[in-house]
Amino acid sequence: AEYMGSEREKALLVQYSDFSNAFMQVKLNYTSGVIRVYFGSDLAAIEGDTLSGASPGDGVEPPPFQLGCVLTCPQHCDLNYAYETAEGDTFPFAFTSMWFVETAGCYVVHTEPASDFPDVPTSTPLSLTPGSTAEITFGGGATFTFDGTAWTSVHMNSNGVVSFASAASPLLFVDTQTHLDNRFVSPFFSSLQVATIYFEEFDLGTSNEHLSITAENVPGACDGESCGTVSFQLSLFYNSGAIRMTWLGVSITTTSVIGISVLPSSPGAATFYPDITTGCLPLCPPYECQAHAIQSFAGPFGASNTALTYTPGFEGVACYRQSGTPITALPYPPTGDATTLTLGDDDSVSVPLAFTFYGVTYTSAFVGSNGYLTFVNSDVVATPSEQNHFAQVRISMLFTDLDPSAGGTIQVETVGTGITAITFTAVSSNTFQLVLDDNTGVLQVNYLGIQSTNTLIGLSPGTLPVTPSEMNWCLFTPYSTWLAPGSTATPAAVVVSVTGPGTGELP
Repeated sequence: AEYMGSEREKALLVQYSDFSNAFMQVKLNYTSGVIRVYFGSDLAAIEGDTLSGASPGDGVEPPPFQLGCVLTCPQHCDLNYAYETAEGDTFPFAFTSMWFVETAGCYVVHTEPASDFPDVPTSTPLSLTPGSTAEITFGGGATFTFDGTAWTSVHMNSNGVVSFASAASPLLFVDTQTHLDNRFVSPFFSSLQVATIYFEEFDLGTSNEHLSITAENVPGACDGESCGTVSFQLSLFYNSGAIRMTWLGVSITTTSVIGISVLPSSPGAATFYPDITTGCLPLCPPYECQAHAIQSFAGPFGASNTALTYTPGFEGVACYRQSGTPITALPYPPTGDATTLTLGDDDSVSVPLAFTFYGVTYTSAFVGSNGYLTFVNSDVVATPSEQNHFAQVRISMLFTDLDPSAGGTIQVETVGTGITAITFTAVSSNTFQLVLDDNTGVLQVNYLGIQSTNTLIGLSPGTLPVTPSEMNWCLFTPYSTWLAPGSTATPAAVVVSVTGPGTGELP
């Protein structure tokens, strides 16, 4: 069947149903060339050899298959980012959204596929002649914080650069150093001809309010003649300070630079971090921001030796994104300063802590013996079901029937300014830890050895969703061998074992 969405989403959809009791979809996007394969949970029942991948038919053996964001992927945090596409090279981020998210005074980069602009412009377009700049003032007294300053407006340059405080020079030499020597947000810094741009504010009155600047089919300038076009959109989120750049079709062959740069102390002194594309950044989260996200494990637990991080949505705090990395030890082992809680079977106790969860700030919470934390009311339910999970404002670290009175410890400790760790050690043969960072709203659950079966993990705002959404399965897939990004080792086989199976439907 053909999937007839928007023009850029038209695709051929092939579905395998009841194929050896397996369900699978393959989606080929006509415009972007993106191939997506969706695997149903029943594939876990298939025995024997399987193979997944793509081949150009040239007979060349590929390097080891790296499974994207589930690899060990150190998160780089910096103030300055730049990626330069040399003249004649292909721009690598077509049909991609790239987020720059401010965290503890620096920016972390995430990317995700994009088949269309996130915001559809409806405003009257503004034409920028070559070398011209338009000042855009935020509405309603809004400000956008960048480089430690709350700005009330930005300047959009015809060469695809946004500057602050003053307009960028019309005679910009397009290269990485020029970008880094200025306080720039560069969605597509290049030699461009007449640019038609739209600027409009979206989601006003919400925590997601932002300005989007959209440029469609802007021609490049090659000695006064056109040489390809570019379509991009820049979004500045007022409340979070996040920056989103989205590119659709890009055929320009002149030099271009994308990225962000704070104003350095002197020209040429900026830290140059060009490798936006290294490691697994182009494949890493964020995934879909989910307000109701759970994962059930009917059989063995699928996330042992994993740090699972929940990050509030960049657009606000009403949803969370998940990402996972492997660990071999708890990041905050309990010390002598930890408070040991006395909990019986199916028990709960109140503890003081400060944390903002789903946009609500709490000063205390209830630690439940059955592996969860509730915020409004205590709970002692022991059956891990969707109905029970969503009945409370809850963090389910390992929702299952646990009995701390039979052995093990549950401890609470302040491990840093605004950071609280709640650690279950050897409780019913399970060791895991919840870390709440009130500075950022981020929470992390660290799992070591987990022996329990019939478990549930996830977050709940205290309301039952129409359709609960599962977390991304790749975050919980145990690997027989972890391959580091850039590894040159060529194992005889890379074995991927999927535990579960989970539940859910194909997208």
